[in-house]
Amino acid sequence: QTFLPRGFFPPVVPGTKYVTVGGALASDIHGKNHHVAGSWSNHVRRVELLLASGETVRCDSDQNAPLFRATAGGQGLTGIILTMEVRLDRLEGFAGANPDARRGSFGPVGDSTASPQIEMESVRVGGLDEFFSVSSESSGWPFTVGWIDGIAGGPRLGRGVFMRGRFTRREGNRPALRSYRRSRVSGRMLEFNWLLNGLTVRAFNEVYFRRRPARAERRTVDPERFFFPLDAIADWNRMYGKRGFLQYQFVVPKDGVRERVRAVLSQIVAAHLPAFLGVIKEFGPTANGGLSFPIEGTTVALDFPNLGPRLMQHLVRLDSVVAEAGGRVYLAKDARVGPEAFRQMYPEWASWKQIRDKADPSGVFTSELARRLQLAGH
Repeated sequence: QTFLPRGFFPPVVPGTKYVTVGGALASDIHGKNHHVAGSWSNHVRRVELLLASGETVRCDSDQNAPLFRATAGGQGLTGIILTMEVRLDRLEGFAGANPDARRGSFGPVGDSTASPQIEMESVRVGGLDEFFSVSSESSGWPFTVGWIDGIAGGPRLGRGVFMRGRFTRREGNRPALRSYRRSRVSGRMLEFNWLLNGLTVRAFNEVYFRRRPARAERRTVDPERFFFPLDAIADWNRMYGKRGFLQYQFVVPKDGVRERVRAVLSQIVAAHLPAFLGVIKEFGPTANGGLSFPIEGTTVALDFPNLGPRLMQHLVRLDSVVAEAGGRVYLAKDARVGPEAFRQMYPEWASWKQIRDKADPSGVFTSELARRLQLAGH
C-alpha cells in the first residue's frame, strides 16, 4: 500500500500478505521468484536484535554475520527482531509515480502515470516431465509456480497448471484493474468436515485442471490476485472444519530431482490421502545454510485434512523418503516432524545451535517447535 504506488515492491513475498517482516526473516521466506531473487534474508541490509541478556546488537551479512545467518530461518529462537532494513525492488517504468495518487488496497486507482499489473501465463501440464520441461523454458520469467494435482497417479502423476508472471504497465486507455480487496467470502461458510474428502477433492482437481486451455493462456491480473490468491477468502482454513489440516512442504535437491519428487508423490497417491491444495516450485541455487529451508531443487507443498493417526503415520514415512533423498521439510509449516528426522534433514543444525546457545545460553527464547526438536537450552 505504501511503496507499490511509488514504483517499489518487496523483493520476496510469500503466498499470503498477512506476515510480519520479522517473521519473514525468522522463516527466511521464499516466493515465486526464488530462482532469481533467493530468500528474504538475501535482501536484508541490517537487523537490530534484542538478545536474552537484554543487550541490543546489530547484525547483517558482514557485522555479527554468524548471528545474522542463525536468525535467518531460526524461527525466532535467537532473539527479538526490533528493526530491519530491507532493500526493495524498483519496478522499471513505475518509479516516480505520483505519491499522492488515490490508492486502493494494493496500488494506485485511476492514475495514468503508473499502474503496475502482472502479465501472467498459465500452461496446462500433463505430468511431472512436462512440468520440468515448461519450467526450464520459463527461466526468463521472474515469477514461476505451479498448481499440482496431489492425487492423480499413473501417467498423470504431477499433472497441474504452470503459472509464470512479470510486472507490466497498463497500456494505452485500458482501464486500470480494480484493486483486489479481501473478499467477504469466508471459509466458515463451508465449515463442514464432510466437504473435503477423497471424492470432492478429486472432483475439484479435475475441474480446475480441465478449465485451463491446453495451450498457454495469457492475461493481466492485479498483483495481489497473483501473489496472494488465498487471501481472497477470509478464514480459508476453516473449510477443513474443526479437525483442521496439515500442510506438508518439502524440498529435494536438484540432482535426480524428477525421480525424488516422483517417489514422494507416488507414496501420497498410494496411501489415498486427499491432498486438497498443492503447489510445486523450483528453487534456485541460493542456499543460506543453518535452518533456512530453500536448497537448489524442487519444493512441493500439499494440504491434507487432519485424518488423525492415519495421516501422521504416513507423514513419518514421507519424512524418511524426503530425508533419504537429501531433502527437508519447511519448519515454518511443520507441527509434527521428530528430532531424528530433523537432524538428518538439516545437517547444519548442530553448528546453528552453538550460535543460538551463545546468544541465549539460558534458553530464554523457546517454542513448541524448539522443545519438540530439542533446540532450546542444553
